[in-house]
Amino acid sequence: MLVKQDATWFYRICRLAIAGFFYLFYRLRVYGDKDHFFLGKAVIAANHVSFFDPPLVGIAWKEGIHYLARNTLFKNPIFGAMLRSYNVHPIKQENPSSAIRLADEMLSKERKVVIFPQGTRAPEDDLEHTKPGMALIVQKAKCPIIPVYVHGAYDIWNRHR
Repeated sequence: MLVKQDATWFYRICRLAIAGFFYLFYRLRVYGDKDHFFLGKAVIAANHVSFFDPPLVGIAWKEGIHYLARNTLFKNPIFGAMLRSYNVHPIKQENPSSAIRLADEMLSKERKVVIFPQGTRAPEDDLEHTKPGMALIVQKAKCPIIPVYVHGAYDIWNRHR
């Protein structure tokens, strides 16, 4: 079993609650061999078509992982505090280099960082073109990329709902 690195009590409680919700109401299934889970730094590259993609990726992972999210999500102080305690870090969308610097900082601390290579939620349930920043982050940090595909979340809560 993996160590729950960077998993605060709030992170663990939220992960259990979210997992219970998706297992109960949507019959959540996580596929993949246990060999895919390892300690140490890595970029978790996931598709992004739904508001549920970030928590679903978090449920699938056995350790605390870190997310990068647009800083406008942190305007509400209560919601911002909740996001921060769930290892979500604000970035300025108008300054892509800040995201690259923050991801590099997280990876230098041997953490796993979730990056949605599309940059934002896709308008359709389809893989969009990726932004070039992810390749720069991975090349600079010299870390593995773990591809993740979230299936079915678009039908539940996409960007048009």
